[in-house]
Amino acid sequence: MLGQLGYPADVDTVRSRLVRLIEDEAAFPYVAYENGAVVGFAAGYAMPLIQREPAGRLAALIVADGSRGMGVGRALVDAVTEEARRRGCERLEVTSAEHRRDAHAFYERLGFEEKPRRYIKTLHQV
Repeated sequence: MLGQLGYPADVDTVRSRLVRLIEDEAAFPYVAYENGAVVGFAAGYAMPLIQREPAGRLAALIVADGSRGMGVGRALVDAVTEEARRRGCERLEVTSAEHRRDAHAFYERLGFEEKPRRYIKTLHQV
């Protein structure tokens, strides 16, 4: 499914990332199954902040091509939202690439508001 979104990775790389994610106490991952097959994945994080209550972050949301439009994404976002609330987060944020217009409309239907301006510094590993 990562490849469907333009993030291809081999099985060993994904396995390593999943282990790291599962071991991170700030993370809360979810998997959606249909007929025994994985059709969706979401990962949330609770980020402690000094300036306000913790913020939740929807760090990943992937729904398999054949399962889109069937409520899988909504169910995953709902699960992340509820866990963020349970962890005391006052908001939930998500980022989405400019070209993902369908994703933007999806998030807006779920009550997310566009708040433009994000700065990123790429860190090269030493």
